[in-house]
Amino acid sequence: MSSSPATPPGGHAVPNPLTQSFLVARHEAKAMLISFRAAFFLVTYGLISGGIGAAALWADRKTGGRLSGVGAQFEALSLEDKQEAIRSVAETLGSEHLANALLKGHLPPLVYIVLLLSTFAIPFLCLLVGYNRIADDIHSRFARYLLQRVHRGPYLAGKILGHWLACFFAIVVVHAILVGVATATGRLELGPLVDGILRAWGGMALFVLAYVAFSAFWSVVSPASFLALLFGGMSLLGLWFMSFWVEPLRTTWLGRWDTRLFTLEPQAIGVYLGHIAVFMGVTYLLLRRKDV
Repeated sequence: MSSSPATPPGGHAVPNPLTQSFLVARHEAKAMLISFRAAFFLVTYGLISGGIGAAALWADRKTGGRLSGVGAQFEALSLEDKQEAIRSVAETLGSEHLANALLKGHLPPLVYIVLLLSTFAIPFLCLLVGYNRIADDIHSRFARYLLQRVHRGPYLAGKILGHWLACFFAIVVVHAILVGVATATGRLELGPLVDGILRAWGGMALFVLAYVAFSAFWSVVSPASFLALLFGGMSLLGLWFMSFWVEPLRTTWLGRWDTRLFTLEPQAIGVYLGHIAVFMGVTYLLLRRKDV
Protein backbone atom coordinates (compact mmCIF):
# COMPACT_ATOMS: atom_id res chain seq x y z
CA MET A 1 0.00 0.00 0.00
CA SER A 2 1.31 3.45 -0.85
CA SER A 3 2.36 5.71 2.00
CA SER A 4 0.60 8.67 0.35
CA PRO A 5 -3.05 9.24 1.23
CA ALA A 6 -5.64 9.23 -1.49
CA THR A 7 -7.96 12.18 -1.97
CA PRO A 8 -10.85 11.69 0.45
CA PRO A 9 -14.35 11.13 -0.93
CA GLY A 10 -15.99 14.42 -1.85
CA GLY A 11 -12.89 15.82 -3.54
CA HIS A 12 -11.62 17.83 -0.55
CA ALA A 13 -7.91 18.63 -0.62
CA VAL A 14 -5.67 16.72 1.75
CA PRO A 15 -4.22 19.05 4.46
CA ASN A 16 -0.50 19.76 4.25
CA PRO A 17 1.80 17.45 6.28
CA LEU A 18 2.26 19.95 9.12
CA THR A 19 -1.49 20.31 9.55
CA GLN A 20 -1.90 16.54 9.42
CA SER A 21 0.67 16.12 12.21
CA PHE A 22 -1.01 18.79 14.31
CA LEU A 23 -4.45 17.21 13.93
CA VAL A 24 -3.17 13.75 14.85
CA ALA A 25 -1.17 15.15 17.80
CA ARG A 26 -4.17 17.08 19.11
CA HIS A 27 -6.40 14.01 18.97
CA GLU A 28 -3.70 11.84 20.52
CA ALA A 29 -2.94 14.23 23.38
CA LYS A 30 -6.62 14.73 24.23
CA ALA A 31 -7.27 10.98 24.24
CA MET A 32 -4.25 10.32 26.44
CA LEU A 33 -4.80 13.15 28.92
CA ILE A 34 -8.26 11.89 29.86
CA SER A 35 -7.18 8.26 30.07
CA PHE A 36 -6.75 6.18 33.21
CA ARG A 37 -3.14 5.54 32.26
CA ALA A 38 -2.33 9.26 32.25
CA ALA A 39 -3.82 9.55 35.73
CA PHE A 40 -1.75 6.55 36.79
CA PHE A 41 1.37 8.24 35.36
CA LEU A 42 0.62 11.45 37.27
CA VAL A 43 -0.12 9.74 40.58
CA THR A 44 2.73 7.21 40.38
CA TYR A 45 5.40 9.70 39.37
CA GLY A 46 4.02 12.18 41.90
CA LEU A 47 4.25 9.68 44.75
CA ILE A 48 7.76 8.58 43.78
CA SER A 49 9.07 12.13 43.33
CA GLY A 50 7.23 13.41 46.38
CA GLY A 51 8.62 10.64 48.56
CA ILE A 52 12.16 11.28 47.38
CA GLY A 53 11.71 15.04 47.77
CA ALA A 54 10.40 14.62 51.32
CA ALA A 55 13.36 12.39 52.20
CA ALA A 56 15.78 14.94 50.70
CA LEU A 57 14.21 17.80 52.68
CA TRP A 58 14.39 15.71 55.85
CA ALA A 59 18.08 14.98 55.20
CA ASP A 60 18.71 18.67 54.54
CA ARG A 61 17.04 19.61 57.81
CA LYS A 62 18.98 16.99 59.77
CA THR A 63 22.29 18.20 58.33
CA GLY A 64 21.61 21.84 59.10
CA GLY A 65 20.90 22.87 55.50
CA ARG A 66 24.07 21.46 53.94
CA LEU A 67 22.23 20.40 50.79
CA SER A 68 20.25 23.59 50.24
CA GLY A 69 23.27 25.71 51.19
CA VAL A 70 25.77 24.21 48.73
CA GLY A 71 25.73 27.29 46.51
CA ALA A 72 26.42 29.70 49.37
CA GLN A 73 29.16 27.46 50.75
CA PHE A 74 30.81 27.28 47.33
CA GLU A 75 30.74 31.06 46.86
CA ALA A 76 32.50 31.52 50.21
CA LEU A 77 35.52 29.51 49.01
CA SER A 78 38.67 30.99 47.56
CA LEU A 79 39.27 30.68 43.82
CA GLU A 80 41.75 27.87 44.33
CA ASP A 81 39.38 26.00 46.65
CA LYS A 82 36.53 26.45 44.15
CA GLN A 83 38.59 24.86 41.41
CA GLU A 84 39.52 21.99 43.69
CA ALA A 85 35.88 21.49 44.73
CA ILE A 86 34.75 21.39 41.09
CA ARG A 87 37.52 18.94 40.25
CA SER A 88 36.63 16.67 43.17
CA VAL A 89 32.88 16.64 42.43
CA ALA A 90 33.54 16.15 38.71
CA GLU A 91 35.64 13.05 39.45
CA THR A 92 32.81 11.63 41.56
CA LEU A 93 30.01 12.38 39.07
CA GLY A 94 32.01 11.91 35.89
CA SER A 95 31.12 15.33 34.49
CA GLU A 96 32.66 18.75 35.03
CA HIS A 97 29.59 20.35 33.47
CA LEU A 98 27.33 18.70 36.06
CA ALA A 99 29.72 19.58 38.89
CA ASN A 100 29.65 23.25 37.87
CA ALA A 101 25.86 23.25 37.69
CA LEU A 102 25.50 21.75 41.18
CA LEU A 103 28.11 23.85 42.95
CA LYS A 104 27.17 27.14 41.31
CA GLY A 105 23.47 26.72 41.97
CA HIS A 106 22.31 26.26 38.36
CA LEU A 107 20.89 22.90 39.42
CA PRO A 108 20.11 22.87 43.16
CA PRO A 109 21.29 19.63 44.80
CA LEU A 110 17.79 18.90 46.12
CA VAL A 111 16.40 19.11 42.59
CA TYR A 112 19.24 16.91 41.35
CA ILE A 113 18.50 14.25 43.97
CA VAL A 114 14.81 14.13 43.04
CA LEU A 115 15.62 13.88 39.32
CA LEU A 116 18.38 11.32 39.86
CA LEU A 117 16.27 8.95 41.94
CA SER A 118 12.85 9.39 40.33
CA THR A 119 13.49 9.37 36.59
CA PHE A 120 13.95 5.58 36.52
CA ALA A 121 10.13 5.36 36.47
CA ILE A 122 9.55 7.70 33.52
CA PRO A 123 10.60 5.33 30.67
CA PHE A 124 8.26 2.61 31.95
CA LEU A 125 5.41 5.08 32.50
CA CYS A 126 5.87 6.51 28.99
CA LEU A 127 5.72 2.99 27.60
CA LEU A 128 2.63 2.14 29.67
CA VAL A 129 0.77 5.25 28.53
CA GLY A 130 1.37 4.79 24.80
CA TYR A 131 2.42 1.23 23.99
CA ASN A 132 -0.82 0.45 22.13
CA ARG A 133 -1.61 3.78 20.48
CA ILE A 134 -0.07 2.92 17.10
CA ALA A 135 -0.38 -0.86 17.41
CA ASP A 136 -4.16 -0.69 17.87
CA ASP A 137 -4.48 1.52 14.78
CA ILE A 138 -2.37 -0.84 12.69
CA HIS A 139 -4.23 -3.97 13.73
CA SER A 140 -7.70 -2.50 13.20
CA ARG A 141 -9.69 -1.36 10.18
CA PHE A 142 -9.28 2.20 11.39
CA ALA A 143 -5.70 2.26 10.07
CA ARG A 144 -6.81 1.81 6.45
CA TYR A 145 -9.36 4.60 6.86
CA LEU A 146 -6.87 6.92 8.56
CA LEU A 147 -3.88 6.31 6.32
CA GLN A 148 -5.97 7.07 3.23
CA ARG A 149 -6.30 10.57 4.62
CA VAL A 150 -3.00 11.17 6.39
CA HIS A 151 0.55 10.52 5.20
CA ARG A 152 2.38 7.97 7.31
CA GLY A 153 5.16 10.41 8.19
CA PRO A 154 2.81 13.09 9.62
CA TYR A 155 0.75 10.33 11.25
CA LEU A 156 3.81 9.00 13.11
CA ALA A 157 5.02 12.50 13.99
CA GLY A 158 1.58 13.40 15.34
CA LYS A 159 1.34 10.22 17.38
CA ILE A 160 4.75 10.81 18.93
CA LEU A 161 4.06 14.50 19.57
CA GLY A 162 0.71 13.78 21.22
CA HIS A 163 2.24 11.07 23.39
CA TRP A 164 5.09 13.40 24.34
CA LEU A 165 2.72 16.25 25.24
CA ALA A 166 0.66 14.03 27.55
CA CYS A 167 3.70 12.61 29.37
CA PHE A 168 5.58 15.90 29.62
CA PHE A 169 2.47 17.68 30.92
CA ALA A 170 2.13 15.14 33.74
CA ILE A 171 5.79 15.62 34.70
CA VAL A 172 5.48 19.42 34.69
CA VAL A 173 2.40 19.24 36.92
CA VAL A 174 4.24 17.03 39.42
CA HIS A 175 7.31 19.28 39.46
CA ALA A 176 5.18 22.41 39.89
CA ILE A 177 3.46 20.86 42.90
CA LEU A 178 6.79 19.80 44.40
CA VAL A 179 8.23 23.31 43.96
CA GLY A 180 5.19 24.78 45.70
CA VAL A 181 5.48 22.36 48.62
CA ALA A 182 9.25 22.82 48.92
CA THR A 183 9.04 26.63 49.04
CA ALA A 184 6.15 26.46 51.50
CA THR A 185 8.48 24.81 54.01
CA GLY A 186 10.54 28.00 54.08
CA ARG A 187 13.81 26.12 53.66
CA LEU A 188 14.22 26.83 49.95
CA GLU A 189 14.12 30.05 47.97
CA LEU A 190 11.70 30.13 45.07
CA GLY A 191 14.01 31.89 42.57
CA PRO A 192 16.92 29.39 42.43
CA LEU A 193 14.51 26.47 42.66
CA VAL A 194 12.42 27.65 39.70
CA ASP A 195 15.57 28.46 37.71
CA GLY A 196 16.91 24.96 38.32
CA ILE A 197 13.59 23.32 37.41
CA LEU A 198 13.29 25.33 34.19
CA ARG A 199 16.79 24.25 33.15
CA ALA A 200 15.95 20.65 34.00
CA TRP A 201 12.75 20.84 31.94
CA GLY A 202 14.80 21.55 28.83
CA GLY A 203 16.63 18.27 29.31
CA MET A 204 13.47 16.52 30.48
CA ALA A 205 11.77 17.40 27.19
CA LEU A 206 14.44 15.44 25.29
CA PHE A 207 14.44 12.68 27.90
CA VAL A 208 10.70 12.09 27.48
CA LEU A 209 10.84 12.39 23.68
CA ALA A 210 13.52 9.69 23.50
CA TYR A 211 11.44 7.18 25.44
CA VAL A 212 8.24 8.12 23.61
CA ALA A 213 10.04 7.38 20.33
CA PHE A 214 11.29 4.13 21.89
CA SER A 215 7.67 3.23 22.78
CA ALA A 216 6.52 4.07 19.24
CA PHE A 217 9.13 1.69 17.84
CA TRP A 218 7.79 -1.23 19.86
CA SER A 219 4.21 -0.26 19.09
CA VAL A 220 4.96 -0.54 15.36
CA VAL A 221 7.25 -3.57 15.37
CA SER A 222 5.22 -5.81 17.72
CA PRO A 223 2.58 -8.12 16.20
CA ALA A 224 0.13 -7.26 18.99
CA SER A 225 -0.25 -4.32 21.36
CA PHE A 226 0.26 -6.33 24.56
CA LEU A 227 3.52 -7.64 23.09
CA ALA A 228 4.66 -4.04 22.60
CA LEU A 229 4.32 -3.55 26.36
CA LEU A 230 6.03 -6.87 27.11
CA PHE A 231 8.93 -6.46 24.67
CA GLY A 232 9.34 -2.77 25.45
CA GLY A 233 9.46 -3.35 29.19
CA MET A 234 11.87 -6.26 28.88
CA SER A 235 14.17 -4.31 26.58
CA LEU A 236 14.22 -1.33 28.95
CA LEU A 237 15.24 -3.55 31.84
CA GLY A 238 17.71 -5.50 29.73
CA LEU A 239 19.42 -2.45 28.29
CA TRP A 240 19.61 -0.84 31.74
CA PHE A 241 21.31 -3.90 33.26
CA MET A 242 23.60 -4.36 30.26
CA SER A 243 24.68 -0.71 30.41
CA PHE A 244 26.59 -1.55 33.60
CA TRP A 245 28.49 -4.46 32.06
CA VAL A 246 28.64 -4.18 28.26
CA GLU A 247 31.24 -1.62 27.26
CA PRO A 248 29.52 0.02 24.24
CA LEU A 249 26.34 0.55 26.25
CA ARG A 250 28.27 2.05 29.18
CA THR A 251 28.92 5.14 27.08
CA THR A 252 26.04 5.17 24.60
CA TRP A 253 22.82 4.05 26.29
CA LEU A 254 20.40 6.80 27.32
CA GLY A 255 20.28 5.86 30.98
CA ARG A 256 23.97 6.66 31.42
CA TRP A 257 23.42 10.30 30.38
CA ASP A 258 20.14 11.37 31.96
CA THR A 259 21.49 13.44 34.88
CA ARG A 260 23.91 15.24 32.56
CA LEU A 261 21.03 15.93 30.20
CA PHE A 262 19.20 17.86 32.93
CA THR A 263 22.06 20.37 33.00
CA LEU A 264 21.93 20.58 29.18
CA GLU A 265 25.43 19.19 28.77
CA PRO A 266 26.13 19.32 25.00
CA GLN A 267 27.45 15.75 24.81
CA ALA A 268 24.36 14.40 26.59
CA ILE A 269 22.10 16.36 24.25
CA GLY A 270 23.95 14.84 21.30
CA VAL A 271 23.50 11.30 22.65
CA TYR A 272 19.78 11.81 23.15
CA LEU A 273 19.24 13.47 19.77
CA GLY A 274 21.08 10.58 18.14
CA HIS A 275 18.86 7.99 19.82
CA ILE A 276 15.72 9.97 18.98
CA ALA A 277 16.73 10.17 15.32
CA VAL A 278 17.44 6.42 15.17
CA PHE A 279 14.22 5.42 16.95
CA MET A 280 12.04 7.69 14.82
CA GLY A 281 13.82 6.88 11.57
CA VAL A 282 13.63 3.11 12.03
CA THR A 283 10.01 3.33 13.20
CA TYR A 284 9.04 5.34 10.13
CA LEU A 285 10.73 2.87 7.79
CA LEU A 286 8.93 -0.03 9.48
CA LEU A 287 5.61 1.81 9.35
CA ARG A 288 6.01 2.45 5.63
CA ARG A 289 6.41 -1.28 5.06
CA LYS A 290 3.28 -2.15 7.02
CA ASP A 291 0.47 -3.41 4.80
CA VAL A 292 -2.75 -2.20 6.37
